[in-house]
Amino acid sequence: MNELANIDGMSNADIMDAIGQSKGTNLPILPKLTINRDATDEEGNQLPVGVFKTYDTVSEQDVFGKPVKIRPFINNFQWMKYDESKQEYSNRSVIFPTLDSPQEDILGTEKCGRIARKEWDNLTPDKLVEQKKIRCYRLVYGLLTMDGKTAGKESVKLENYPVLYRVSGSNFNPIGTAIESLGRRNKIMFRHNIILETDRRKTGSNVYYVAKTKIDDTQIDFSDKDRETMDVFKAIIEKENASVLELYNAVVKSKTSPQDMADAKVIEEVTAA
Repeated sequence: MNELANIDGMSNADIMDAIGQSKGTNLPILPKLTINRDATDEEGNQLPVGVFKTYDTVSEQDVFGKPVKIRPFINNFQWMKYDESKQEYSNRSVIFPTLDSPQEDILGTEKCGRIARKEWDNLTPDKLVEQKKIRCYRLVYGLLTMDGKTAGKESVKLENYPVLYRVSGSNFNPIGTAIESLGRRNKIMFRHNIILETDRRKTGSNVYYVAKTKIDDTQIDFSDKDRETMDVFKAIIEKENASVLELYNAVVKSKTSPQDMADAKVIEEVTAA
């Protein structure tokens, strides 16, 4: 993240722009921080439901616990569409810093084909189902600190552990609200931890958990190691976006006829003249 090379000479507003805080908005594969919803694992171990979970690369096991702390470095967004029949994401967009940024996806469209909610009333039932499969995710890249336990009840302490906290739906806003709150107070988000807890909710027979947040006002210095961590997060995002754009451009190119290319060349020549 070259724009942060001279962080000491930058204003808080400039730093917030650089890290995606200002608008609510071969590299390692980052472990993900999630809320655990599984009561048992594949070995039949009983798991705590409604607590946070991440994968510990040292013990090579999942670790469970709450509350946890996350120190957010980058706050970005990504559209994704989940295919339940294949149990995989069938489409995904580039990772983008603000909601008015370009949002190309791997199928040659934008936003994974998501349209404005106000247009849903005109859709057929089948198309409405497809729209509901498309979600905007908030991607918070940061450092996790937690005291947790494995499925075998072994204690594990993670400190300043790089993770991706990817959330949507009811969990999209809590962390975003905390980040925006720091911004309103002219505080840089990577200089603070955000404490994460969970609330149990129930709608009919559906039980789910929503994150609660609390800001730790203790200010943390941004160290040389933190700069390296920021660079790794940025490189992971750039690699993902390069992959998405390669697929996007290939699809667009396959749909472009020779006449389209000829017309584009004429327009380019006229504009240049």
